[in-house]
Amino acid sequence: MIVKIEQTGYSFKGLGKYLLHDRQADTSERVEWLQTINTLSDDPNKAIKEMIWISSNADYLKKRAGVSTAGRKQSGKNVLPMSLSWHPSQVPSEEEMREAARSALELHGLEEHQALLVAHNDANSEFRHVHIMVNLVNPNTGKVNVLSNGKRKFSLWAEEYEKNQGKIYCEERVKNNEQRRQNALKPEGERKRIKYQEKALPIREQLREFYAQSDNLASFQSALKSHGYELAEGRKGRMVIIDKNGHTTNLVRQLQGVRTKDVREKYPGIQNGLLAKVEDVLARQEQERQKEMSRRDDVRKPDSVAKGAIKTEDQTEVKPLHEELDKIQRWELWAEQKRATLRKQQQDSYNLKDLKKNIRRLEERLKKVSGPVSKKLGRHKEIQELLEVQRLNLANIEQRITEQNAKLDIELEASKKQELGQSGTAPAQEKRVEPSNDKSESSDLENYIKAKRDKNKRNRGGGLKR
Repeated sequence: MIVKIEQTGYSFKGLGKYLLHDRQADTSERVEWLQTINTLSDDPNKAIKEMIWISSNADYLKKRAGVSTAGRKQSGKNVLPMSLSWHPSQVPSEEEMREAARSALELHGLEEHQALLVAHNDANSEFRHVHIMVNLVNPNTGKVNVLSNGKRKFSLWAEEYEKNQGKIYCEERVKNNEQRRQNALKPEGERKRIKYQEKALPIREQLREFYAQSDNLASFQSALKSHGYELAEGRKGRMVIIDKNGHTTNLVRQLQGVRTKDVREKYPGIQNGLLAKVEDVLARQEQERQKEMSRRDDVRKPDSVAKGAIKTEDQTEVKPLHEELDKIQRWELWAEQKRATLRKQQQDSYNLKDLKKNIRRLEERLKKVSGPVSKKLGRHKEIQELLEVQRLNLANIEQRITEQNAKLDIELEASKKQELGQSGTAPAQEKRVEPSNDKSESSDLENYIKAKRDKNKRNRGGGLKR
């Protein structure tokens, strides 16, 4: 079992076209079977549209699920391409391949994510394999799954898979995993380094000839470009070769016996910043692929993908998820506007901010006049009575607001059941929930305070300090 994880990308559509069609053709003869996971539709084209919608509306999904949107912003690279390949001597059944793919997704907590499984029967391939396209955005929470130590975990998983099958096909992997276990028990300075063996390029021998025969950087780059490769600058100044599919490999590891220092001395231009960055090359390749896909879209017949490859019990038309969620999103925005309007009306009518501020001020004054002299003069009792009236008024207002909010929630829930399934727009007729304009309690409070002040003036010739 070989597990291959490609670099995450931006284009669900581009990867889907590669998986669902023959190479550089509009046919789909090589598609043996396919399966959609966690999508409303079993149609692969509609499932890809659902993935695009989920990926583009991650923040909205977070708000619906009550998840914070703070923190690092998304890069947008939410497409994860993977593949599982079996040994040429193995002939797994379709069910075994499906089960292995699901197990691989569960390994990294991707069982709730949307995915598309596509098995190919390429004539030039000697081994059975299945491709997996995963949407890294969780459709339930909007969170993006970050594969931590992905390749190492899959290495252990593949080793365990082969053991369960009764035969180990990759002995080197077993040795490396055992060495990693031993390294974990040793101090950092005593750990043995596990060397990564770079996969040989098809043109490795020609690459060495290009390097030996070229006198300058331009001629070496030209020779690489004639075979579909580009030379770029990777992380920490490494020299990287990129093929037309965006796969990268270390130049020095392919040359063998040549050091990085030797390459830099032979091609001084590398140190002068003449090489393009890997990110720039990959971005340009992605743009070129998108243009090519758009050109092919103009001449391709609609819905010509993988006919007969979809195995499903229910062949009825399912509404695409993105249409349903768009409808829900529009209704919820309308409902939130209704709630915001009511909150504004309540704030203007009841002026809770000033009322709570006045209560706090009275509480502070009550603490200051808690001495025996103040109590004897009646100041403590007077302020306490004022405070009780203010608190009662606040409780009544909060009760009224709670009732108004509950009434609005009932009306919104009723309109959701009636209107949401019929149209994606808000209900045409809206009932305004007006806060009560009854200010009798406020007037009573003002009269009470005025009467108390008049009494104080008569008794002591002064009023309450504000």
